[in-house]
Amino acid sequence: MIPLRVRSCFSLLRGTASPASLCRRAARLGYRRLALTDLENLYGLWSFLAACDREEIKPIIGAEIETDTADRLVLLVRDDIGYRNLCNIISRRKRRETVRVGAETAPLFEGLVLLSRSETVLKKSLELEKQVNNPINLASIIYLIIRIQIFEGNFKEASLFLDEF
Repeated sequence: MIPLRVRSCFSLLRGTASPASLCRRAARLGYRRLALTDLENLYGLWSFLAACDREEIKPIIGAEIETDTADRLVLLVRDDIGYRNLCNIISRRKRRETVRVGAETAPLFEGLVLLSRSETVLKKSLELEKQVNNPINLASIIYLIIRIQIFEGNFKEASLFLDEF
């Protein structure tokens, strides 16, 4: 299982633990992989990578981003292109530019996995996958299924974990 939405103290007013303490705790709980998804920044990235190395955890780089609809996307990096695009998206948000998920922005999301609570955003995400020749965004599909089950009252509490990422 892999925690895919984790905030550290670098998410002001939303997270309190340092990346090192998050990694220590994850290792104690037996996790082999861990994502760090601070709100619109990568400030804790280097300490997260160092802590993952110390704790022998494989890191997943990501961030949480606000969109034009006030929804939040969790963006997880798949590869070098995804890292470059995540940095670009964060820079755009720092300039107060709006981030939209749609056909016109498909190249901006190449190399990224999109997680969202919004069914509309997830459907657009699957359309983007086809446009940028990425494999089907399994994480988005699973997250959508979990969100639908929550809305239907099938779960009391929700956390998203995937065995493979």
